[in-house]
Amino acid sequence: MEYGDKKTKKSPRRWKHLEGFSLREEGQYAYSGSYMACETDENVYRTVCTRMLAVSAAAAVLLIAAGCFPHTGMEGNVFLLLPYTLSLGASLLLTWSLFQMRRSGTVLRKYQYEKIVYAVSRRSAEGIAGTGAGLLGLVFSLVRGIHAGYGPGAWLLAVSFAACLPGFLYIFRKKSIFIWKEIRENGKSDNNNDTNMSKVGK
Repeated sequence: MEYGDKKTKKSPRRWKHLEGFSLREEGQYAYSGSYMACETDENVYRTVCTRMLAVSAAAAVLLIAAGCFPHTGMEGNVFLLLPYTLSLGASLLLTWSLFQMRRSGTVLRKYQYEKIVYAVSRRSAEGIAGTGAGLLGLVFSLVRGIHAGYGPGAWLLAVSFAACLPGFLYIFRKKSIFIWKEIRENGKSDNNNDTNMSKVGK
């Protein structure tokens, strides 16, 4: 696909998904690109997606709740505030990606797969990094005596880091049970996934 204006030339990735669409004789655009089909049993797929979504949503709620308490002693402590921001952002975006993943089913258009499934891997890794850094930051702050005299809110935040880290690790590992295979435009594949094409989201 050619990009006619300067704005799209500067950010071709933004319009990359349009490459899978072609103009029909009736004058309407239709998706003619490839699909990604999950070879995992559909019931297992939905069950695991639901569990991962619940874990991610619980982590987001816990982090939000921890942020609502007064954080005496944490003012200006970047060793805790930056990991908290990363963890909270990752949990919210991960929850949204998992919701889309479950709703879309076991067959995704190629650009949907790259947008949703890749995001689950990236956001769960960011959550692991954020919560792990938060715990290390707390230990470092205590050892170095930075902003001594933490209040209950700071300790609640530490507990939320410790509780959310296993959840992010669970999602990061569990997503690997899904085996994806690319399907040609006509919906045929070596594993007879033709029946899955009826489940593709419009």
